[in-house]
Amino acid sequence: KYGGLVEEYRCNDADIILILMGAWSGDAKECADKLREEGLRVGVLRIRFIRPLPIEEIKRVSLGRKAVIVVDRDISFGGTGILFTEVSSILQQNSVTVRGFIAGLGGRDVTAKDFAQMVKQVYTDLEVGERRSRVEWYGVKEVI
Repeated sequence: KYGGLVEEYRCNDADIILILMGAWSGDAKECADKLREEGLRVGVLRIRFIRPLPIEEIKRVSLGRKAVIVVDRDISFGGTGILFTEVSSILQQNSVTVRGFIAGLGGRDVTAKDFAQMVKQVYTDLEVGERRSRVEWYGVKEVI
């Protein structure tokens, strides 16, 4: 059974959408459920294939949201994740804040709790007027 290029989870009324690829989408869905119990409206958009990139689906789900959080488990030239680069390019002409997190490098686990920390950080930033799009490293040990 073919499920399409994307999988949407609780996106209809979400203020913030987590966009990611891969198996950790299950943890992201668990995070969305737990945060909704706390009153935070979070949805998950799982991208199944980077090519062809589902541009129209990303736009449809992302537009009108307070923010989009893109979580990558990779890094590309320029210091951002591959999916973040693509999503921010698609949404650059719109007033959607796109925040990127690079996480899980080197096989580190990323749990529902980690996704919740990312979402809460973005909610806090939005509350103080911080809407700038940027990429942050999450859970990376300090290099000495």
